[in-house]
Amino acid sequence: ATGIGGGPNAFYKLPLTAREASLGGAGIAISRGPFSAFWNPALIVDTEHRNSVGININWFSNEILLSDKLLIGGLSHQYKDEPIFFSALWMHKKVEGIINTELPYDEIEITGGEFGLTENLLILTGAGEFRSGSAGFSWRPSSLRLDNITKWSSKNLDIGFHLNSEKLDYGFVIKLDSDSRNGANGDLS
Repeated sequence: ATGIGGGPNAFYKLPLTAREASLGGAGIAISRGPFSAFWNPALIVDTEHRNSVGININWFSNEILLSDKLLIGGLSHQYKDEPIFFSALWMHKKVEGIINTELPYDEIEITGGEFGLTENLLILTGAGEFRSGSAGFSWRPSSLRLDNITKWSSKNLDIGFHLNSEKLDYGFVIKLDSDSRNGANGDLS
């Protein structure tokens, strides 16, 4: 386990678009557009649109818990007139005001001051269409910074498939994640 934040998988706990959030996070088979690489790399195949761009900026604050900032930007492009697509998606999350606590004997005890957490995730994707669906792969390097401690992860790969017919829309993803590497400033493990 990577400890705090869960490496690149921490982003999977966030609502990315309204459509996937309203369907309970069911983006693996139904996501469309440049953000689809987040759920399933095979879904960047969109033969109706050669290019697509998406931006999602969430600035919200919770007075009781945290102040969060989430920035997401992505683009996808079809290679010539071939059924081959490429995309890049970048996600940045910043959480401020995390309070260091412990839970001795079922009572919360504040043990230190506040700190901040910053996470970045880049998803580079390639996919192609075949007779009854599509297949794709994504490389997902990420970084996590907790005050002066940095953790990097670059060995994360998704392999996704999407099968469709008149009655069925089915997707699945194989996630290959590695252990994260720690920066020179400390260790989060």
